[in-house]
Amino acid sequence: VKLEEHPITIHIQGTCYTLINCQLRHTDLKFYPENPRVYSALHDIDDSQHPTQEEIQECLEGMEHVKELRDLIREHGGLTEPLYVKSATMEVVEGNSRLAAYRMLAEENAVKWERVKCAILPDEVDDSAIASLLGLLHLKGKKDWKPYEQAAFLHRRHYKDGISIPNLAKEIP
Repeated sequence: VKLEEHPITIHIQGTCYTLINCQLRHTDLKFYPENPRVYSALHDIDDSQHPTQEEIQECLEGMEHVKELRDLIREHGGLTEPLYVKSATMEVVEGNSRLAAYRMLAEENAVKWERVKCAILPDEVDDSAIASLLGLLHLKGKKDWKPYEQAAFLHRRHYKDGISIPNLAKEIP
């Protein structure tokens, strides 16, 4: 069941795709077995068996960055970036760690954390386009700020916006 659908567009491999931003039940979503973050940890040597959804959840829950994501999501009251979901399979092709963190929160409060922000990829987005998108996001990604840019940002948040140092530490761990 989709709520509050809002179309957005993204460009992948020179093609413009329309995605639907919406809220979905986390229980309707599946982990992507080809997720590079856990692929090597969970696929067997001859690649003949894919890990189960439970094995992926357990593997991700054990990762420190997923525990940190869980705490950030709890602190902010939800996700900042949506999960990218294949419409045909409901697999989360981007955001598996966020989904695992969200599910950890749902164990604490099933009602509050029932729905998660998603961007639904249309059926015409093939595996090659998904691989390209993942490569752009994870291999190229955003350029990190230089240390002095980071310091200037924090300085402005503290002095211009009046955010205390303890609150800045919570906002940006």
